[in-house]
Amino acid sequence: MSSEEDRISELIKALEDEKARESVIWALGKISKPALPALESTLNTTDDFNQKCFIIRALGMIGSKSVPKLVKALQKERNIWVRTAIIGTFGRMGKQAEEVIPFLLNELKNNERISLTKQFRL
Repeated sequence: MSSEEDRISELIKALEDEKARESVIWALGKISKPALPALESTLNTTDDFNQKCFIIRALGMIGSKSVPKLVKALQKERNIWVRTAIIGTFGRMGKQAEEVIPFLLNELKNNERISLTKQFRL
């Protein structure tokens, strides 16, 4: 592992520390593209609801580069609260996540009744 990968791994572990979370999310968002694989991997392997939600926030800070990762997570995730967190992140991303609107509308039609108007400001 490179030193950058080591730092990213340590930051992801630090998400467990309540006092450091906000700073860790900010740091992961600022690292941007290099943090994407580690964030995606952790999102796909952790069962910890809080950790998933914090990773989703970090992905949202990265911006449009994270949209495909978040769509993939939304397709796989069955927990309604994690799914809502992902949709909320798309809403906070605004135009950066514009491409996901047709997918979200289809999800709404075919799955749970999540209020997209509140989350995405449609």
